[in-house]
Formats: sequence, structure tokens, C-alpha cells
Amino acid sequence: MAASLLTLRTLDGDVAELHVEPGEHIYRVAQRLAELKKPGEKVFARLVHEGQPLPPGSKVGDHDLAEVDAVWCKWTPPEKFGNSSNEVLPRRQLNVKELHADSGRLDISGTFTKPGYDRLQLAIDLPTAAFGLGLRVLDLRQCGLAPESLLTIFEKLPSSLEELWASRNHFSLRVLQCLQQKALQLRALDVGYSECDICTPLPDLVCEKTEELILGDLNDLLPETFAATLAKCPFLRSLDICSCWRLLGSFGAIAALPELRRLKSQRVDVDEEGVNQVLRSCTQLEHLYLERVSSSGSIQLLAKLENLKVFAGQVATGDLGNQLICEICQLKVETLLICPGLMAEDEDEPSTALSENVGPLVQALKNCVAGCIAVEASSVDPAVLEAVGCRLCRMDNGLSSGSFSLISSLLEMKHCCTNLLSLSVNYWEQIDGKQFAQLVAACPLLQIVHLNADDCGFQISPIDEGILALGQHCHQLEHLDMYDRIMKEPAKTLIQATEGWPLLNYLCMANCVRVDSSWLEVEEIGVLPEVLARNCPKLQEFVVYDDDMRNLRAIAGLKMDVRLRDGRTIRQGQKPNEELPREVPNFQEEERSPGPELRSQLPRHRRYMLSGEVGEGLMTITEVTSSRESPPTQERVDTPPPDADEPARSIPSIPRLSWDRENPGDDPTPPPAIVGVIPYHRTVQDTQAGFKGFLKLRQGDELKLAHPEVKGRDGEYYFYGKKVQDASQGWFPVPCLEASEGDLGDLEESPQDEWMEERDWEQFTDPLSLEPWFWRKSTEEYFFPRLVREWRKAIDPSSESGVWWCHQGKKRFFKQPKVPELEEDLATENPQEARPVMR
Repeated sequence: MAASLLTLRTLDGDVAELHVEPGEHIYRVAQRLAELKKPGEKVFARLVHEGQPLPPGSKVGDHDLAEVDAVWCKWTPPEKFGNSSNEVLPRRQLNVKELHADSGRLDISGTFTKPGYDRLQLAIDLPTAAFGLGLRVLDLRQCGLAPESLLTIFEKLPSSLEELWASRNHFSLRVLQCLQQKALQLRALDVGYSECDICTPLPDLVCEKTEELILGDLNDLLPETFAATLAKCPFLRSLDICSCWRLLGSFGAIAALPELRRLKSQRVDVDEEGVNQVLRSCTQLEHLYLERVSSSGSIQLLAKLENLKVFAGQVATGDLGNQLICEICQLKVETLLICPGLMAEDEDEPSTALSENVGPLVQALKNCVAGCIAVEASSVDPAVLEAVGCRLCRMDNGLSSGSFSLISSLLEMKHCCTNLLSLSVNYWEQIDGKQFAQLVAACPLLQIVHLNADDCGFQISPIDEGILALGQHCHQLEHLDMYDRIMKEPAKTLIQATEGWPLLNYLCMANCVRVDSSWLEVEEIGVLPEVLARNCPKLQEFVVYDDDMRNLRAIAGLKMDVRLRDGRTIRQGQKPNEELPREVPNFQEEERSPGPELRSQLPRHRRYMLSGEVGEGLMTITEVTSSRESPPTQERVDTPPPDADEPARSIPSIPRLSWDRENPGDDPTPPPAIVGVIPYHRTVQDTQAGFKGFLKLRQGDELKLAHPEVKGRDGEYYFYGKKVQDASQGWFPVPCLEASEGDLGDLEESPQDEWMEERDWEQFTDPLSLEPWFWRKSTEEYFFPRLVREWRKAIDPSSESGVWWCHQGKKRFFKQPKVPELEEDLATENPQEARPVMR
């Protein structure tokens, strides 16, 4: 059949004429109309004929059309819950002494401090004039402020404050009580995604004027506190409780908010009755993010929400799941997330596939009026993608077991990828560089690409061709993660590809370097930081922490000097940030082998991280190393004689101590200090606690230590003893590392004649492993005995409590504090919930 002329009229009286083919999909006609009339705008056209919306998945030939109406709708992809894997705000450095509240707003969000200028001093230096009665909005998000700093700021708050944005900080009971005493009439309160052990004052921080409340990821938010808080703000319009896992059974309390417009509740255990209560009462909902939908009754209530524009929620799998998804597709929404993943009652394991018995689902998607559809599934039938068409905005197969190839499926339906913004090809799919290049050529709007395999050595062939295609076709790219995907010529590939990524703010190429000296281009890897600074002016994080980069360094013989923009050189020496809590639990993390050929030469693990400020680019590369060898066995050492009394500050000379394992009396000399084959031989203190870290350098700032994979034995993620977000959510508190004097090549410590006693060491107990660890407040040092080489145990057989710890490299020692009985040492009766107790 020949093409015909179709007349399209919009509500504003505008008229457009398009030549259409009988086999052309309605969604494609709508897209062409949007490109013609509203180029560059995030809108889509919903086509209506005789008062009825035309099914987007149907074809022009299925209808007798000569003239249709077009209704413009906003094209909005569903939000990722909680934090994304990168920082949510740009990092910046401000001169706080010059700040003032313009138009009633004071914004220091994302602020970091200079070396030697801690966050507490920043809080003190905030000018009092900025907190005048005209201040209405205070934004402290993502500053990592400790309770002391928050208290200093909150004590200055005027009664005129209406909005407090303070997520991603460290709250305490005293901080909340300070806000409680202020009795502020807040329109917006944001304390989510932060540390907050006790949340009981929360109800007194809100009032009838409160319209927006963010409590996401407050692990200690209890049901009674949550219900009491909502009861105090009945006119709430926006609520975020993502990852508040203790709220089971109290979800129905949200039903007391009839004015609610936006609800984000992913990773919150909900029951059907509670969900239905909310859907019956909160009839004004426009954006709804649920953890799960498990019945047709709930979907029928969803259909009655006349203002609903965005819906995202998991549904049951199997036949019940397919039926529920079909019913969800009938919702008259603008944006829809299709995510099978909830285990049905008759299934042993959850399934997240959209590849079985898809006939009804295909028809439902064709009739779905949503203009923006996101799909998260382990496998997808091509017919499903065909039905979604160019409405596909996000595709994620992160739960795939490996039998399904997302890239191959999308290649069959390349015409569906025109508006794709986010693509995740994770875990167990082998990526063919050529196939991936063909796919991204059809995805010009891509902004987020996750290719991480999460299994070192899994990827077989290099993906250089695909990465080059990303640079050639995807100029809107902001986030690229290639963790564990190898490249043949990483430097050359990235130097060329980054020319097409002016908006890139996150790049991870960990474990992407394949050690093969026949093609390794040593010189180009050295200029990579400079190229990234030039090509990607908005780049905030460049992650290359892995064994392969260490191997690359060994083969190339590169000397990467660590320098700040002002020319200062960063050298050895470290000090954790005094702003952070002191408790440190036991950690576990998967070890990644460097390979037998280099393990003997390079017994250390290194992570690099490059970072720069927005608009300035990257100027330097940093590194941190930690021992990969198993911890040595404990030695028995003769202790200081009785004349080392309390006033003494030194221990007798070295011959009185012995570190010989077999016979303590044979060797009067301690072993030499451990000197690695690379610079920075001293282990950063945080790696001594049993987990790996990497340095993050932001232009003009001190070095930062972050931890992407910090997991305790109970499966939770921790930082200094406090639960924090996991790697998928991506925000971590950062302790500082300060520069020390001396040249980079000076690895040996200067000799000292005397052993110096340090008396301010304190002892903690890890409630998970019940093992002791030690903390020194004056220098902010700590260590776990089983994880370090530097500190050696010395036992005095003449004294019951005569246990000494001696630092072999720096000739320092201290007497171990008395260890209390187990029942005295636990903070609670349950060791899994006990916090470390300072002694």
C-alpha cells in the first residue's frame, strides 16, 4: 500500500501533515510529530481519534485514519531510587567567610574543605550575618558534616527558616534535639541518606506547614516514630522513605496524608493491606514508586488515581506476574516501569524474565498509552521490545544469569533504542565489542551506561570497538562503568573516545587493562589524566583501582607523581578525618588476584582514583597500597623491665626486645621496616582495618579515602561502625589523608635512638567478630592486631596484664588496656546489633 497523508491537530490549534506508511507504528508517527513541532523538548505526542487514544504499538494500517488529534505530554523517565552509583551533587570548594544569603537562600551543598581546614572549622567560619531573619532556605546536602559541625550550624538558625536540606551528613540525637528546641515551622525537611542512630525527635521537627519530607535510608527509623511524624504533617505532598527497612506493618500510616502527590518507597517492605489503604486515601498521587504490587485489587485502585503520571513497582512472576503486568499496562500514565521480580507463592525462586507466554503482554504493551517505558528484566522477548518501541527509555538486565544476551536482543530491535537514556549490561553477559558498537550507534541519547561484569577475568575479548562507538555516537554520555571489562588499548581508546563526551562526570575502568607487553602503550597511559581534563571538563570521578593498573605500572616503570594544582607534592603520611565516628567493625571483602606472574614481585594492592572539580578538569593521579599477604603470626616478645615505670617516656634499647619467632632470645634486633617495591610503602590506616580503599583527589582539596565495597559479616554495609549506603547507592563518608614532608622516593624512616611510650591508646571490641582493636585519639590512628605487620605484641610473663604493643618501624609502644569480660563489653544482648564499645 502507498503512503498516505495524515493531518494532526494539537489542542493549541497547530496543524501538521505527515506522510505515513500503513505499516508504520503509531508511536513512530508520534515521535516524528514531536521532532517536527518540538525539537529538543522532552515531550511526546499521544494520538487521539474520535476521543479514544490510539494504541502506540498498533500500526497506521490498523485504523482508518485521515485526521487525528495530538495531545502533548511530558516525557519523563522514572527516577532511580535513593542514590545513584555516583555523587548526586557536584563537589565544590567555597570561601565560606564570604557567603551571604542571597534572596533568603544559603547554599553550601557539596562543599569540601582544604587540607588543614576541617569541616568543624568550616561550620564555625560560616558568617553569622548569613543566618539573619531573612534566611528561608539552607542547603547542606552532601557535605559529610559530623554532629559537632551540624550543631555549630544549627545553633545559628533563625526562626524564619522554611526549608532545611541536609541529607548525606552525620546526625545524632543531640543534633535532632537542637532542631527540636528551635521549633522551626519547616515547609521542607531533608535528613535522609544520613547516619542517625536515634530518630525519636523527628515528630517535633515537622508541623502542619510541612509539605516535603525526605527520610530515605534512615535504618533506625522505627514504625512508631514514623507514624507520629506523619501525624504531625497531614498536608504533606512529597515523601521519600526508600530503604527504611524497619517500617514493615506501618506503611498504612501514609494513608493519613490525603494531599500526598509523590511517594518514593522502594526497598520498603509493604503488605497488600497497607498499600491498598494508601491508594484509597491518597487520591492525589502523581508519582508513585512502590517496592511491589501483588494483587489485581491494588492495580484497580491504581487505575482510579486520576492524576497518576509516573508509576514504578515490582510485580509477581509466573502466570500471575504476566497478568499483573498486563493490568499495569492499562494504567493511563505517562511513565511506566515494568519490573518483574517479586516471588510468587508457588515458586521456589524468583524469576525476572519477560520471555515466556508473552502474547498477552505484547498486546497490552501495544495498547499502553505511556509514552516513556523502562524495562528491568533478566530476559526480554524481541516481541516485547517491538511492542514497547521507541518509548523505551531504560533497559536493565542486571539480574541475568547469563543465558540471555541483551545486546543481541536489542540489535534485532535497533529502531526501539532511539530514545534510550540508560543501558545496563551487567554481570554474566559476554560483551562483543563489534556488536556493542552497532547497538550504541542506534542510541544517540544515551546518558548512563553500566557494563560492569563484577567478576575479574570473566570478560574474554576486548571491548575497545564498542567504547570508541560510544564516543562517536553518544555525546550526551554522563556515566560510564566498565568494571572488569577488558580493553586492548585502554589509553588510546579512551583518548579518542572521550573527545565525544563533554558531559561525562563519572568514568570507571577498573580491571580493564590487559597485561600484554606486545601491545601495551606505556607513554599514552601517562598522558591520560591530562587528556581527560581537556576532553571531559565536568568529570568528577575517574576510577582505575585494580591489580591490572598495578601490573601496568610495574611493566611500564611509570612514576606518576602526585601533585596538586598549586604544585605541592602529596607524600606519605595519613590521618583519618576527625569529623567521623570512631567505631570500626570487622570487614570482609572479596580478594582479586593479581596473577601468579606478578604476585611475588608486587605483594600489594593498589587503587587509583582521579577527580577534578566541575569546569576545571583533572590534574593528578593518586594511589594507595595495602598488603596482600596474609597477616604474620603473633610473636612473643620480652617486655620492658620494671624500671619502665609510669613517668618514663622511653623503653630500654633494642637488645632488650626480640622478635624472633622460634627462639626469642637469639635475635636481639627487630626486623627491618617493611619497604615495598613501589612508593607509598606505608599502608593507609583504613586498609589496616581489613578492607580495601582508594584515594579520591578533587582539585584544590586534600586526598579523600572512599570505600566502594565495605561489607560486614552480617551482610550489611558499614563505615566506622555505622551502617551506610551500599555500592549501588553510592554515597560514603570520606576520611581525609594529609600530606607529609619529604621526597616521594624517601622510603626509609629516619632512625630513632629511643622507644617512645604513647599513653592515650584505647581499646574497642568489634561486636561481630568479638576481636579487639585499638584507637589513638590524638593522631586518629587505629589497627586490628590480626591485620597489621607494623604493630607487634610483646608479653611480660611477670605480670598478668603485661601486654605491650610495639611499632617496629617508628619505635613506639603502648601498654594494652585491660580487656573487660564479654558480658560487660557488649552494648546489647545481641552481638549482631551491638556497637563497638570504647574502653
